[in-house]
Amino acid sequence: TGNYIFKEDLTSNENQQQKYERRRKTAYLGSRMHFFRELWANNLDSAGFTVRDSANVKLRYENIVVITDSTVNEGKIKYLMYSGAISLAWYSSIPTSRIVMTKESVFFDDRGFFDPYGIRWEGDIAKQRVADLLPFEYSVSRVTDGTVINPN
Repeated sequence: TGNYIFKEDLTSNENQQQKYERRRKTAYLGSRMHFFRELWANNLDSAGFTVRDSANVKLRYENIVVITDSTVNEGKIKYLMYSGAISLAWYSSIPTSRIVMTKESVFFDDRGFFDPYGIRWEGDIAKQRVADLLPFEYSVSRVTDGTVINPN
């Protein structure tokens, strides 16, 4: 945990820029940030995430997210709330990661920010480290035929 600041590498080399974007996309897909952004949008299934309990029963959005009213984020504050471990898979039928709740509930937002003290990560997703971090402003761009296309 801690604070981090990102500075854009202002290289004018087109190939280098495309290489950076491909690496960022690889770091993002299946990441903690990706998971929480899709969870915020209630979009886990179409993003390729499967969430199951310890008995391998698929958990629905309503089983793990609690929404309260607020004056920010379209009037919503969301919490991940579940007693026990949550198995997590990304485009796989076999879970490769687990979320172990260390607090009763964990705040998260639409940018992918979450309370890092409320969760212990296990498995593949736990191996993500400093080199895999992305700024909260990051959005996925598609790379096709060497051309970067931003979907926004």
